[in-house]
Amino acid sequence: MNLPKTTVAVGVLLILQGVGFYLGTETKSMTALIPAFFGLPIAVLGSVALKESLRKHAMHAAVALALLALLAPIGRIASAGFKFSAAGVSLVLMIVLCGILLVLGVKSFVDARLRRAKE
Repeated sequence: MNLPKTTVAVGVLLILQGVGFYLGTETKSMTALIPAFFGLPIAVLGSVALKESLRKHAMHAAVALALLALLAPIGRIASAGFKFSAAGVSLVLMIVLCGILLVLGVKSFVDARLRRAKE
């Protein structure tokens, strides 16, 4: 698996999600763009990580940002409750996308550490 490319893909999906929910709902709320606000820097960091010399730092930053992007909708659902609406679906989708990136990133970091320990 190529984690930088996966990171770019997740970032692009978050951007598409934010823009899609913003344009696809009748109420044009800026909060619908929150996934895009997280997705853009995640995609940029994934692109930066394609360069081997910058990979470690860029991926750590991308995964840290994914953690923040995961906690934000979890906090929103915890405080306001889940409502089956466009906003609720967007929150869950953001949790899933960022959760996947977080798990894959941590697994990659652990695997890299184990490889270095073997060498």
